Amino acid sequence: MTKNITSKPIISIGLFILFGCTGINLLASEILATPIVFAQASEISLPIARQKQENYENFLRRAEATAAKTIQQRFQENSAIAELRLAILGENQGAIAPVLSIRVSRDKWRREPSINRWATYYPDSKFLLGFEQQPQQLQAKPPTQEQPKPTQPETPQQKPIPPETQPSPTEDPQQSQPESPYQRLAPGAKP
Repeated sequence: MTKNITSKPIISIGLFILFGCTGINLLASEILATPIVFAQASEISLPIARQKQENYENFLRRAEATAAKTIQQRFQENSAIAELRLAILGENQGAIAPVLSIRVSRDKWRREPSINRWATYYPDSKFLLGFEQQPQQLQAKPPTQEQPKPTQPETPQQKPIPPETQPSPTEDPQQSQPESPYQRLAPGAKP
């Protein structure tokens, strides 16, 4: 009985290749099925309403505090956010204007969490929101329009009396005019 020495290694190599390919296939499908997390950029717009009797400086400090708190919370809540863009919009009596905007990465915020360092301020919002009136040279003059004169009912003007029927200054005006309309019709009355 002769044993075939070459048949055992062929089976072993075949099994090794079969199991190896199956393992690589399973491993590759598992890697591809895992969701890949990408760094995100987040954009936020926050409205801030002016409080009664609040001046612009206090309003701006409140906007900065709200921005700092929001940035800190967003970076803590979501680790996938790599960059944050925040706009603070001021509101006053129906007017809306950007007060400040911030664009900062997580790393930069971690190194220096200062609003003043990363913020872009919009100074015109002070005027747009009505905190101060604009300087005179910047204010547009309203167009002047002639006001239409109120219409008054026309009063009938008396026609001038012709000179031949006007009483003379020496005559008594009471005598020339009849006292009543019936006096003209009375017999013997002078016309």
